[in-house]
Amino acid sequence: MTSNQTKHYNSLRVTLILLTVLLIFTVRASHAQNADSMYIASKNIGFKGEYEIARAGMEKVLQVAPDYYDARVFIARTFSWQSKYAESKYHLNLVLNQDPKNLEALDALIDALRWPGETDSAMIVCKKAQQYYPDEERFKVKETEIIKQQTARKFTVDQLKADSFYTKGRELAFKSKFTEARVLLDSALGRDPKLFEASILKGCTFSWQQKYSEARPILDKVLKEDTVPARRKEALSARADIEVYDLKHKTAQQKCDTALKEFPNAVEFRKKKSIAYANDEYYKEAIAELKIYLDSVKTDTQAINMMRDFEYKSLRNHAAAGWVQQIYNYSFAPWSFGFVEYGRKFRKAQSIARINYAQRFKTEALQLEIDNYIKLYKGTMLFVNAGISSRNIMYPRYRFGAELYKSFLKKFDASAGYHFLHYDFDETGANNIKVRNTKNIHMLVGSLGFYHKKFWLSYRPIIVLNAYGKGTTTITHNFQTRYYYKSELDYINFTVLYGNGIVGLNYTTPITYNLIRLSTLRFGADWQTRLSKTITGGLGVWWDYDEYVDGRYRYRYSFSANIKKVF
Repeated sequence: MTSNQTKHYNSLRVTLILLTVLLIFTVRASHAQNADSMYIASKNIGFKGEYEIARAGMEKVLQVAPDYYDARVFIARTFSWQSKYAESKYHLNLVLNQDPKNLEALDALIDALRWPGETDSAMIVCKKAQQYYPDEERFKVKETEIIKQQTARKFTVDQLKADSFYTKGRELAFKSKFTEARVLLDSALGRDPKLFEASILKGCTFSWQQKYSEARPILDKVLKEDTVPARRKEALSARADIEVYDLKHKTAQQKCDTALKEFPNAVEFRKKKSIAYANDEYYKEAIAELKIYLDSVKTDTQAINMMRDFEYKSLRNHAAAGWVQQIYNYSFAPWSFGFVEYGRKFRKAQSIARINYAQRFKTEALQLEIDNYIKLYKGTMLFVNAGISSRNIMYPRYRFGAELYKSFLKKFDASAGYHFLHYDFDETGANNIKVRNTKNIHMLVGSLGFYHKKFWLSYRPIIVLNAYGKGTTTITHNFQTRYYYKSELDYINFTVLYGNGIVGLNYTTPITYNLIRLSTLRFGADWQTRLSKTITGGLGVWWDYDEYVDGRYRYRYSFSANIKKVF
């Protein structure tokens, strides 16, 4: 075969291959188009109730396109519509074996299970579908329907009256089973739409779950339609609580005023209004409202404690002082620390000026420090700190830092921040020549806290970046548990600390100081209480297991006392 013949042959072969591929795609496209047409026609027939004919049409679709899963899903649905659930599940399992995440097959299988009462299996499939498609609303609706079926099965026929549903729903609500409670309350309202007690309780369950946007329209509807004073008062109370819990201070005050116009002697709204004022830091107004309440309800211990707190917080100035004495188990003289401070509260901020004193290494030092707490918006605060001292080893020459605090979900708080410390001091080196030693410390800090009843649990990491050179970032872990036994000013606090993220100063000779790594384990406890209306005091004790030079440890016992006066 000549060269020209070979080229001609190769060109012809390529052309034939391209024509074959084009023919295959054309046939497949034609089949797909035919399958789509047959699917739409058969689906329309099925919607008219001609299930046998519709299934026959869908079978032809599957002959043309075996992977046309929507056709098999529709076959399954027609069986479900005829209550032939076994046949329906058979076809759906064929699809899901090939495509486990097929949305329509999962949807149809849930129906094929829940309609005949297999609610447990239906719930399993529904949960799986929600994992695959978390934003698909239909599965959330089906979950609610399944819960309704499961709940309704628990009650006999004689309990199907509205009052019975309400009673059972109320029991579940007070057991914090809010979703199940709402299913029963909806059943009660379906039988008696004017059972406003059920509507009020339903709104409260949403409020207790902090779903305030769902609670508001339910209670507003009750207030629009119900005329019975006792129920209206209950609905108004729940409505005011929503705004108090949601920290909508102005709205909460307005809701209380509305209630007091209708029920002038209902002093409980005075108490709610005082809380709203206090949450917005209008303590004088809060005290005035609470006094009216306590004139009528003199034995309310909670209100009495609230009054003490409001009176305390209404005072804008404070002065405080504290002292810490540290004792070692051997070879080290005691160390002493103290402070005095003055602080003032403003509308959305608080500033504190503090003088710190330290006596250790037979040396004394002072540091001037300023703290600022700035409220940015609801539940968010910025802490800014700066300090300066004379050149020495006990305090940074200067320091500054900032930390952002945020409360969320009503039970949590968190923070993240950065602090910078610059040490600058003289030391005596070889031949009694004085040299200046400097060190910059970069610290990342944060916290995560959780409130439960009268307890507050907190974790706070302290990260020192490259404390001893590149690659030597360290971390200290600080855990706290606090119990408020009377008010937020009366508590017991327990601390466990471990790590090596705190940079300290090693006293190696009488005249030489070096920044070193400190590994510390600490157990501590402190207590604070109110001594009078305007004075609080506290005591603390903790034990440390300190690494003071590389590989050598000591015990440290610390005792603290502080006092604070507001005015």
